Amino acid sequence: MQRTGGRSEDHSERLRHNPQTLMTLSAPILNGVTRHERVTPFKDESTISQPEQRVTKLKAQQLQNQTKQTRLEEAFREQKIHNAEL
Repeated sequence: MQRTGGRSEDHSERLRHNPQTLMTLSAPILNGVTRHERVTPFKDESTISQPEQRVTKLKAQQLQNQTKQTRLEEAFREQKIHNAEL
């Protein structure tokens, strides 16, 4: 087994026989879009709204975290007042 360009001949042979692997590794650009971006095309309108749903979920999570933080701060203040009274 000879080394050619840092890779064994076996590896090069496998790439030659598996064009999918070769395309994945080289990621050719077509109309400014790489193959990786073309792998999962939009199938219907519901797929397009997923990023919006993720943003909505993120905002809801942030609001929930802020509410928890506010409750914790209030409980902390009440505890400080309670401790000061003792």
